[in-house]
Amino acid sequence: MTPEKPQEAETLLTDQEVDMLEKAFDAFNRTTTRLQHAYQDLKGHVQLLNLELERANEELLANQGYLNNILQSLTNGVIVVNLEKTVTHINRAASELLWVPLHEATGCPLSEIFRVSLDKRDFAQMKGAGVIREALLPRKGERKGIPISYSLSPLMDPQGDVMGSVLVFSDLTQMKRLEE
Repeated sequence: MTPEKPQEAETLLTDQEVDMLEKAFDAFNRTTTRLQHAYQDLKGHVQLLNLELERANEELLANQGYLNNILQSLTNGVIVVNLEKTVTHINRAASELLWVPLHEATGCPLSEIFRVSLDKRDFAQMKGAGVIREALLPRKGERKGIPISYSLSPLMDPQGDVMGSVLVFSDLTQMKRLEE
């Protein structure tokens, strides 16, 4: 007796079925190639966009540096506060006039470094053009204050909403001496 081989199911494809499979395989390959090309194109476009973004960021940093240099070069003191009247920026002249180090002023309430009585009316009135006043500015460790002129103006966002205030002030000591 010879052992019998299990019957293998013979599945022969017809010419029509083979032709259909070849066409499907070709379509699959063409689609894969198109997707690979599209992916490479997209990858190149993303690289270009990243380069443009990098250049724009460099330009923005340069402009910020330039504007900061202008602000730091002013002889008038400049303090920027947010809506909670917390100092967000102060220039060198303000730091020197107030005898407050730059790093200590940022983040402080305005009332802690600028000891001139600014009341709610000053902030309320500045919705338009701002407020201009003269006052005596007491400084840390000094009994007598220095005469200053200051203006308080609204800081607006691009939509025109108030997002804080800009306080600009100057020392009037020399001018008062000349007047006397």
